[in-house]
Amino acid sequence: MVTWSIAALLALVALLALLALYRARRRRSERLQLRLLAGRSHLLGEEIAQRLEELEELERRDQESRAAEEALNHLHLLLVERQAHLQNCEDLVHLQERKLSHLAEAPPSPPARERPAAVPPSPAQRRSQAEEELLRQIEALNKQRRQPPPKK
Repeated sequence: MVTWSIAALLALVALLALLALYRARRRRSERLQLRLLAGRSHLLGEEIAQRLEELEELERRDQESRAAEEALNHLHLLLVERQAHLQNCEDLVHLQERKLSHLAEAPPSPPARERPAAVPPSPAQRRSQAEEELLRQIEALNKQRRQPPPKK
């Protein structure tokens, strides 16, 4: 019976030693896993920081792109305004040419004895009438330009 007790005791000691070895090995494995996870966490943190920098760069570029697009739109508006101003200047030149040709074609004033009894219009009045006539002609031309061409 003593041999059985010794054998059981030895078996129990061996079992406890195996259990202690198993726990030590498991702790080492868990520590190793924790170190690996800490390293992965660090690497992921670095990658996240890098992606955030890239995202900020993309946002900055997007803002620059929007600013450039707004500047381009502003320049386009200025160009349209300039073209309208040039068109107005061309219209004024055309008006002046028409006025000069109209004044050149005007009949000479009749001699003093043939003038009618009514008071003739003064040069300023004739000028304003001629200008009004030309403005009406320009308005008519502009209306013709604004109307869409007839569909075929």
